[in-house]
Amino acid sequence: MITTRNMNTEIINLFLFFSFLQFSTSLIAETEIKEEKAATIEEFEFKKANTEYSKGNKIEAFQLYKSSCEKNFAKACGLLGSLEYSQGQRNEETINYLKKACQLNYGLGCFSLAAYYSDKNESTKSLTEAAKSCNLKVYQGCHLAGVLSKKLGNESESKKFFNIGCDNNYMNSCSALGVMEKEGSEKSTSYLNKACNSNFYPGCLMLAYSEVKLNRKAEALKFFKKSCEHVGNPINADFNSEMEKDACHGYALIELELGNPKIAYAIFEKNCNAGYSESCSELKKSLKK
Repeated sequence: MITTRNMNTEIINLFLFFSFLQFSTSLIAETEIKEEKAATIEEFEFKKANTEYSKGNKIEAFQLYKSSCEKNFAKACGLLGSLEYSQGQRNEETINYLKKACQLNYGLGCFSLAAYYSDKNESTKSLTEAAKSCNLKVYQGCHLAGVLSKKLGNESESKKFFNIGCDNNYMNSCSALGVMEKEGSEKSTSYLNKACNSNFYPGCLMLAYSEVKLNRKAEALKFFKKSCEHVGNPINADFNSEMEKDACHGYALIELELGNPKIAYAIFEKNCNAGYSESCSELKKSLKK
């Protein structure tokens, strides 16, 4: 029998939090791809700083980032704050770089600032910055604003932010909307299908559980299998490992019910070795037969 944990909160809180270092690295790479001549001195300094940082010349790079930021080049301020934060510098100067980037309407600067406040459990401050990043078309910021709005008890505002994220193909937000709607409803299924069809596997997992409740085993099997076999897809960088084990366990149970014990027990064994107790219990049952 397939039982489900209450994963609605987990799904809503699934959040593709680019770490500060990941954000910094991606911004440097993005800038290096663009080889156009710098239009201003501050942009030239920023690009030169990226080159020096990539070569490992961090002292020279940081001096150039600071100079560029002092000239109000927003990306330099955002990147400088993110790099310092990722290296353990959590002082006022570091946060001021992020604040300045956000004040200069650099969306990723606002998002990084929101992430900083969220890490400190300052939800109201985080929501303000996340909402600003959302307005600046940083859609992971919309999702964070949705998570925080729900945490603060404003469900209608939460859905508003999630809808912006989902409409702009941020699949965490589509999955969140799917679990906020009535399970099995047309709206819920539509949101989860969008996420699953875009290979965002938590959406597939929630669809699988809906199909189980409707006793549609073939459909449930399809969604469990897709969730279980997600490994290696970068879009699921935040796919919770327990959720993955849930998916694989459900996949195995359906295979067992459909008369495919060889496939089922291979999955149970893998899941058991990964520490999933329910799969271990199924293996023990097989040994008693």
